Amino acid sequence: MAAMLKVGFKVCPIYHMSNTGIITEIYKRPVKVQMMGGTLSPLLIARVQMDSDQSIREFKISELMRSD
Repeated sequence: MAAMLKVGFKVCPIYHMSNTGIITEIYKRPVKVQMMGGTLSPLLIARVQMDSDQSIREFKISELMRSD
């Protein structure tokens, strides 16, 4: 799913689909938890400028979907 979302796409959070916004940045955030077999892979985080109030919010990529 991460490959389908890019900077500039209009998106909405899966659990609150009435909030829409545009992705302004995508970056990796390291995970500080260790599992028995090693560490987890970094999280992909998207910064989204919301349409309602122009605020910037951060979401995991897995929590977003395209809104066309």
